[in-house]
Amino acid sequence: WRKYSTLLQYSRYRNSIIMVQALVRKTRQQNIFYQKFDAVIKLQCQFRKFSCQMLRHNLIRQQCYQLQLLEYTIFCQSSYRKKVAVNGLKIKRLQKSSATKIQSCWRTYVACLNFKNVIKSIISIQSVTRRILSQRQMNSLIYKHRVASATNIQCMVRCWQTKNAMKQYIAARNIQKIWRGFVEKVDFILMLKSVIKAQNHFRKYLQRKKIICLKIGIIQLQTIVRMRHAKSTFDEKRNGAMRLQSWWRARLVSAQFKHKIFAVIILQSAWRKRSCQRKIMVQKFAAVEIQRIWRGFVQNVGYIFFVLSAIKVQSTIRAFLAIVKVSKLRLQRFVAKVEYRRKDEAARKIQKIYATFAFEKQILLSVVMVQSKIRQYLFQRDFISIRTGFLKLQAVVRAQRIRKKASKNVRIALSRIARANNNFEEHMTLGAQNSLALTVLKTTTRLSDLITAIRILETSTRLSRECCESFVNAGAIDILYALVKSCNRSLPHMELLQLILLTIRNVSNHKYLIHKISTEDSLEILLDLVQMFRDKASIFNSASFMLERISFGHEKHFVKWKKRENRKRLEGVYNLALKKNIPSIHSPNRKNKVLQNTQISKRSLDKDCSRGLRSLKKILSKLER
Repeated sequence: WRKYSTLLQYSRYRNSIIMVQALVRKTRQQNIFYQKFDAVIKLQCQFRKFSCQMLRHNLIRQQCYQLQLLEYTIFCQSSYRKKVAVNGLKIKRLQKSSATKIQSCWRTYVACLNFKNVIKSIISIQSVTRRILSQRQMNSLIYKHRVASATNIQCMVRCWQTKNAMKQYIAARNIQKIWRGFVEKVDFILMLKSVIKAQNHFRKYLQRKKIICLKIGIIQLQTIVRMRHAKSTFDEKRNGAMRLQSWWRARLVSAQFKHKIFAVIILQSAWRKRSCQRKIMVQKFAAVEIQRIWRGFVQNVGYIFFVLSAIKVQSTIRAFLAIVKVSKLRLQRFVAKVEYRRKDEAARKIQKIYATFAFEKQILLSVVMVQSKIRQYLFQRDFISIRTGFLKLQAVVRAQRIRKKASKNVRIALSRIARANNNFEEHMTLGAQNSLALTVLKTTTRLSDLITAIRILETSTRLSRECCESFVNAGAIDILYALVKSCNRSLPHMELLQLILLTIRNVSNHKYLIHKISTEDSLEILLDLVQMFRDKASIFNSASFMLERISFGHEKHFVKWKKRENRKRLEGVYNLALKKNIPSIHSPNRKNKVLQNTQISKRSLDKDCSRGLRSLKKILSKLER
């Protein structure tokens, strides 16, 4: 944004300087023209005055016929002068309108060039080089245009001066102008001057007002965008912290509540069990006593009456004692309940105070952490901006040094590159070529068109991450796998396979796109390629590398290698490729079995297939672990 704002400000200053220079030159030319025009008018006035005096003497001397003839000639002269003046005014207006049109066209042309240069400097990779070249080209064009416009204006002014001189000479010799025409011309010229000055000041005022409004609007837009971005990030972090804290507190409260409920349930079950046991014991004791009493009653009725009376007395005493004991137990229970409530309220107050303290401490820690992160981010941003500025400055200085030391052929090549960059079209961009190649890949079945389209895709995916994303989103990976299945060992098909593998490898360089290029059949297809083309180094290395990258990219793909048939197949391919790339060792005496006893300490593998063998070895070593 700073680069764009500086370029925009630079273009405004340059346009304003050009406008001021044009206005200064225009005012100088107008002043020179008006000075010459005033001098010519003064000469005409003197000549007219002299001619009027001579005419007066001649009119006194001549006759009435000559007087009438003179009036007729004066009328003719006045009409002719009026016509000449009108034609002169029309010519001046045309010249003025043409000059304004030329200035407007030139200003629009300069503004368009500046806009194109700004867009190219933002989009293109070689921004510094193109900016310097465009500035040089622009300066040369401006200089040439200024020289051409100055020469044209000088030619027009000189022609006009010569024509006016001839006309003035003829008019001074043959025609006598009237004083009224002179007065009207002077008034018209003064009015035209005042109108032009008023228009000039009004246009300056409008341009300044537009520039100030645009600058204020851009500054306000920048402040609003930055403020919204900072506010949104702060709100997200604060909401996340509050959610985490609320979730943790709810978990703690629910755990405490569950623990208390479990304890109450255990106490209730123990109390109920004990009360049931007491009831059973009481009932058992009562039954035994009833049996014993009944037996005693049967044996001795008198004794029974005595015992009954004693039992009644005992029951009344026991009832009284039980009532006293129950009242004491109720009082103790009430006191314990009051004490429990008081302790519970105190514990709740302590928990509440501790929770507020922990919440404030957590907020303070989160605020400190956010402040540290923000300061770290600001420091990193300032550091990166300063570093990028220094790097750009170094690049500009080095580029200027290289251009100074460059040879003639290099300068010619740079000029050609600049002309090609200036004359580029929309369909020549990398994104347009990528989309066109994807459409060709989806529609056509011709081998030559497919090779051309996949070559374009390989270039675009190697240079641009956006092209890789569009490639994956368009579903081109399934088409490429289908093409791999249909290929054989012919030379065009081998070229097509090599381009396909390079394209998939370029896409897999971005880690977040690996899971999109790893389909269910991808491992089997790549393993078929490794087995079929184990004698072709480029295809073997690329397929083995992609097999390694997809296998280590996700665990679900690595599980497929644990199957017995897949592992056996992979080991067979690896052993075949290893045997093919190990040089055979021949013994001088075949009778002695030296091959069985010799040990190869260093196996010299082929340099072309070593990368693919290393990839297969990594997969096998992980399977063994």
